Amino acid sequence: MSGDSTRFRAKKTSHVGVYFIEGTSPATGRVEKIFYVSYYRDGKRHYEKAGRQSIDGMTARIASGIRADRMRGLQASNRARREEDRAAQGRMTIAKLWTEYETH
Repeated sequence: MSGDSTRFRAKKTSHVGVYFIEGTSPATGRVEKIFYVSYYRDGKRHYEKAGRQSIDGMTARIASGIRADRMRGLQASNRARREEDRAAQGRMTIAKLWTEYETH
């Protein structure tokens, strides 16, 4: 949504803070909407992908609910969730890889 001409230009929906771009579905190759949400939390603006129309079954209404949850702090941001996942997994060592290999 910046003024940079190389980036996409998101289109507004009837829901506040919910935008979409048109992309192609990796499954079917057809045009689909990819929804994004924009919100402020702790004085910082967040602009994140909410989901795809066909794969995630996303609509503007569902994206608006996700936006509300993230604004209230009920749902972590995409970046925070990725950092939590990395921290939970820890660094893979040879010993961890070997035990994972043995279980399969």
